[in-house]
Amino acid sequence: MATYAFLRRRDDVVILQRTVPPTQVMRALALAIVSIIMIFIGIFILTLTENAQFIDIVFEVVSALSTVGLSRGLTNQLSITGQIVIIFLMIIGRVGPLTFAYFFASPKKKYIKYANADIQVG
Repeated sequence: MATYAFLRRRDDVVILQRTVPPTQVMRALALAIVSIIMIFIGIFILTLTENAQFIDIVFEVVSALSTVGLSRGLTNQLSITGQIVIIFLMIIGRVGPLTFAYFFASPKKKYIKYANADIQVG
C-alpha cells in the first residue's frame, strides 16, 4: 500500500478510507525487509550445507520462519547444521523477526537533531 501511495504521489497511505500512520507503515516495511533477509540467509546456509533440491530448501525455510508446520520431508534428512538453522528460524518466527532485530539493535540516544532535507531519489 505504501508503494501504491508513492506511485499515486500521495503523502498518506490510505486503506479502507482510513489513513495509516507513518510509524505503522515503517514498521510493516521493516518487518517485510527483515523477514526477507532472514529467508535469504536461511536459504543460503542450507544451500551450502545440504544436498537437496532448491525448491525443498526454500519451502523448508519459509515454512520454518512462518511457523506453519508443513514440510516436504527434508527436515529429517538435514545435517546438524541444517537442523540448527531450521530451529533458529522457527524461534525467530515464533518470537517475531522485528522483536529479534530489536534485540540485537543497540539503542543510541540522539543528542543532535538534524534538519530535514528534501532529497531527490530516482
